[in-house]
Amino acid sequence: MRAFFRLVRFPAVFTVLADCAMGFLFTCRNPGEKEWVVFALICAASVCLYWFGMAFNDIVDAERDSLHPVRCMRPIPSGQISAAGANRIAYILLLTGIILGSVLTWRFSAKLTAAALAGLISSIILYDYAFKSRWFAPLIMGLCRAFNILFAMSVFYNPETVSGTALVLVLTAYCVYIAGVTWFSRYENADEDNGWLPDEEESESGERTAPQAPWTPVAWLSALVIGLGVLALMPLADVIPAENQYPIFAQDPIRWRMLIGVLSLMIAFRALQTLLLNNPRAIGPIVGYCLMTLIVLDAVVVCLVQNPTASICIVGLLIPAIVLNRITYIT
Repeated sequence: MRAFFRLVRFPAVFTVLADCAMGFLFTCRNPGEKEWVVFALICAASVCLYWFGMAFNDIVDAERDSLHPVRCMRPIPSGQISAAGANRIAYILLLTGIILGSVLTWRFSAKLTAAALAGLISSIILYDYAFKSRWFAPLIMGLCRAFNILFAMSVFYNPETVSGTALVLVLTAYCVYIAGVTWFSRYENADEDNGWLPDEEESESGERTAPQAPWTPVAWLSALVIGLGVLALMPLADVIPAENQYPIFAQDPIRWRMLIGVLSLMIAFRALQTLLLNNPRAIGPIVGYCLMTLIVLDAVVVCLVQNPTASICIVGLLIPAIVLNRITYIT
């Protein structure tokens, strides 16, 4: 069981649940019993597809991981899970996710839900199988998270309460933020003798690609902060009407911007500490920290439009995520 947890990066599943809760509560303002059943289906489909992506990632990388001094301990190259077993797990998860997502699409005749589901599955496969070594791969990973959030938002989306601009802002913010985290994580296994230069990667032609410039981590650290900065635009009247905002932010939008600013500073401070240490081994913990911060970010976004009780419940997901992160890795 522990090998399965490692294969699917189990602690990270709580960030997926938090994303689903944020997307659902952002568009469904007064959920009843039926709406919560739908929410459970959204969570189940999203978790299956997320686990599929994690398993498929290790399946594709298994041969290369077996030659790496650190990644050789992953479940497949270490022999804890066979390649055939991992394939069965991945395809069962994919099929389950597709079935659950299709049920929601059919039940609500939601074209946006179908488009989000198709985009999510396509992004996962394209990232793991085709584009992982390309320079724009982190953006594809960002799209995976954005499509998952759109999937959670789409079932009860009503343009009269949430404008299309609001959806675009939220999805753009998360896409850019995750792209920054993904690019930053590429330095986790860098050669310490070369500072922040990541491992050279092999292109499809078999040639070795040149390492990235040393300033690249700084650029992608900026992407983390920019992603959060996009959310600062949310309280604008033409994005979310004041009557649909929680009163404390509707009365004084500067409070929302201050909240986003504090969150940005917390992330930037931890990431800058890692850069100044010039130690690639410190990348793993900061990547885990940035992923855990997604739960806090989801809670913050929800508190813009819902009672704070909902945000407190989302923040509660940090507890199992942190506990399990001590048992198995999140990245």
